[in-house]
Amino acid sequence: MVSPTAAKGTAPRGASISESVTPISVDAASPMTMGRAKPTIPGTCRQIATIPACCDTCPPLPFHIRSVCETPKLDTDQMSTKAPPLPRAEAAEQTHSRLIATARQAFATQGFAQVSLDALAAEAGVTRGALHHHFTNKAGLFEAVLRAVDAEIMVELDLIYDAEPDRWVALRACFHAYLSLALRPDRCRILFRDAPSVLGPRAMEILLASGYAEMVADLSALIAAGRVRALHPDAVAYGLNGAVMAQVLWLMESHEVDQTRRAAAHAALDAVFDGFSVPRG
Repeated sequence: MVSPTAAKGTAPRGASISESVTPISVDAASPMTMGRAKPTIPGTCRQIATIPACCDTCPPLPFHIRSVCETPKLDTDQMSTKAPPLPRAEAAEQTHSRLIATARQAFATQGFAQVSLDALAAEAGVTRGALHHHFTNKAGLFEAVLRAVDAEIMVELDLIYDAEPDRWVALRACFHAYLSLALRPDRCRILFRDAPSVLGPRAMEILLASGYAEMVADLSALIAAGRVRALHPDAVAYGLNGAVMAQVLWLMESHEVDQTRRAAAHAALDAVFDGFSVPRG
């Protein structure tokens, strides 16, 4: 850059600004100007170089010029198609749920003993290490599947219970429905065939604990209202739970549950409910 005080033609002190600035000469005839004036450096005949517009055929500009003159191109296609990564907790929850769903299908069709954790992890799209991170071992994964199946049944029972305004009639309807819901083939093998050998007494404890507190609260209200005999509500709850589980196990003794056997189980369950009921005069 040329300093104004060193430029040729600088006016003496006190001259006006217009007099102290050397006019920029223009080579209007140059073809490089495309009909436009091309400036020169003041006091010289050297023309100011212009930066050519970027195009596909032009050589790349030096970095210090390119970084200022060029606007980086964004890969909009990649930006629009690449989803942001899930938060760690959400990703872990999805992996947990996927493992349970995959294991449930395997346990229901193959049985606990025949399921390979390596094959199960591969089908779920995770490593064997990830499987053990979520579930300590095969039994731990089976327990998670057992709880998931039991929770699924409870959701269906809640719908039946909420549809009946009479609490005692609703409770009876739920117990009768359990005989059919729990004995569905994809559930029965997990809940009652494999669970006792895999988890021992804990399996039955898990099943009996589902909805137990709510049932005791309802029984307490029914006893106070005179609909159920004046017995301890926990004793009545255990009696009803034991009755329905006994009928499930009896029905499982037959490979094919016929209608006669199923009707007999429902009749026995009705007799238990009748025994706890206060006759309505």
